[in-house]
Amino acid sequence: MRRKTVKKIEIQPTLSTEQREFLESFLSAKRINTLHRILNFRLGDITVVLDNLFDPHNMGAIVRTAEALGIQDIHAVEKDTELDLSAKITKYSDKWVSIHTHKDSKECVSSLQKDGFTIVAAQMTRQAIPAEQYEITADTKTALVLGNEHAGTSEEMCSMADVHVVIPMYGFTESFNVSVAAALLLGDFVRKKRGAIRPETGTLDENRKSVLYSQWLQKAVKKSDRLLRAFENRHG
Repeated sequence: MRRKTVKKIEIQPTLSTEQREFLESFLSAKRINTLHRILNFRLGDITVVLDNLFDPHNMGAIVRTAEALGIQDIHAVEKDTELDLSAKITKYSDKWVSIHTHKDSKECVSSLQKDGFTIVAAQMTRQAIPAEQYEITADTKTALVLGNEHAGTSEEMCSMADVHVVIPMYGFTESFNVSVAAALLLGDFVRKKRGAIRPETGTLDENRKSVLYSQWLQKAVKKSDRLLRAFENRHG
């Protein structure tokens, strides 16, 4: 059976006011309000890093969880395995997030630290602290690293991380599935973040919101790339 993936369209990085209004004419007021409402909840200072995961089901489940929690950016280290997302797993949630891929851990960490992120590796090490002890404030920028299904977070990534965290366990089971761990940790981190800011708002600046709204409009309107080309031909 052929795997469903999100259909790729030509996304223009920005839209003029006229182009926005043109695409909005194809959507209901309710749909437009939904786009704005979700955009205003988006968090830009919590992200998740998929450190060389290989199971598409786990990749998709984590992306779906992150999007549902209002996380906008997802990073993937593709050292051995490329990010593989199926619409059957993501339920098309991946069309609404910004996915950044990296060839190795060093490139990924360097990019995040340059943007002021604290690298938090989910890995049992001697210096690991219980996840609930990791503090998140209004100004904290957190990148949660989740390792692959067998080896966990790589040694290289752990060596570059600022903090190591673990989820306390009280049963005979010794580990969580990586997608379950992602849900537990991201849920906790997002709860802390929203508790530190006005809960009805997100943390994206107005410029990022404007760029994302242009992108989301193009994804919300069917065949938007063709429609925009026709619009430009008429008004060019």
